[in-house]
Amino acid sequence: MVIIDNETTFGAWCATKEEAQARLNHLEIALDYHNYPTKEEEGTGKEGSKRQSERVRIMNELYIKDGRDDINHPMHALFTGLRFNNEQISNNNSQ
Repeated sequence: MVIIDNETTFGAWCATKEEAQARLNHLEIALDYHNYPTKEEEGTGKEGSKRQSERVRIMNELYIKDGRDDINHPMHALFTGLRFNNEQISNNNSQ
């Protein structure tokens, strides 16, 4: 899948990781994906890279906590919804 300007384009289902990577490469070329700024590029510069590194660390922790590192997990290899599912709100606020 490729997301550009909040529009998601899905490729066909693939039986192997190699086939999926090849299809993703073709999809990226067809959509001119590499000419759009990405989330990765938002992290350029010292502070941006620091924020991105922290975000990656947190997302990896949540991924493992949710059990998605198990190949049999229905959301294996997807990071979608991890922050929402694991967000905790402090209960020490009197209001």
